[in-house]
Amino acid sequence: MVFRKVRGILNKLTPEKFKKLSDDLLRIDLQSTVILKGVIILIFEKALDEPKYSSMYAQLCKRLSEEAPNFEPPDQACTFRVLLLNKCKVEFDNRAAAVEFNGTEAGSEEEEERRQAAKRKMLGNIKFIGELGKLEILSESILHRCIHELLVKRGDDPSEDLECLCQIMRTCGRVLDTHKGKNLMNQYFDRMKSLADNQELQPRIRFMLKDVIDLRSDGWVPRKAAVVEGPVPIAQLRPTQDELLMMGGQGTGSYRNMSRGGRNQVGGGSGDRDGRDRDDRGGVNELFRHPMKTRGGLDDMLIGKCKEIYHQ
Repeated sequence: MVFRKVRGILNKLTPEKFKKLSDDLLRIDLQSTVILKGVIILIFEKALDEPKYSSMYAQLCKRLSEEAPNFEPPDQACTFRVLLLNKCKVEFDNRAAAVEFNGTEAGSEEEEERRQAAKRKMLGNIKFIGELGKLEILSESILHRCIHELLVKRGDDPSEDLECLCQIMRTCGRVLDTHKGKNLMNQYFDRMKSLADNQELQPRIRFMLKDVIDLRSDGWVPRKAAVVEGPVPIAQLRPTQDELLMMGGQGTGSYRNMSRGGRNQVGGGSGDRDGRDRDDRGGVNELFRHPMKTRGGLDDMLIGKCKEIYHQ
């Protein structure tokens, strides 16, 4: 019942309703760590399924990390933030595994659809990590370690990691490119420039690297100003009176028809974005059976020192 309520709130979440629905979420009786962990899973799934709204879900995590209950004594903190970082770490470590061949007939339509879905999830996770970093839920140290790992060539084809690198740079490169992190960013981009000239890489990846290099050169201001990265309030989607007149009197009806479709069709809205009501996920307790027990070492959560979490 709790997870059903949480899912219903998440399906209705929009920029306009954020305050009210986040209040509703905090009023739910999160009476155990198991339920809190299940809530994290549901939020995380939504963020990965809807990367366009990952900044909004990161804002929700920010509020929950500040106001959600803590069920452990101070010396064994099991907070929302720590659990969320653990989940981010698992997804980051497993980013390539899900995209690799899984036994389905190679080259089949089914295999290609599975790979594309896994790739969207992988890139959604990287974007979500960047959004959490922008809100300081993840420290700059963690973000730098992620970037460093993505720049290390692994195997014969580093394309997946380099695409993730471009995603995280587009998402939070601006907040890292400060006086404090300038030297590291210069090193990263020197390496990226070298990779962009590497003819052994796919042209698509080389052009992607060059686009991010140009983005930094332009002060992290996208050249295509019309591109909107995050969720857009409904008010910004409604046509102006002049635009309606230019539509020849048909604009109002067209807009109404478009609006009825809900947020999936127009990028924002007050209706449910997702009518699905998936069954409550089992195994929540097992998935989080080995959470971090202290706040120490948070900067190591995404790289290397928590390998046993979720896997024992």
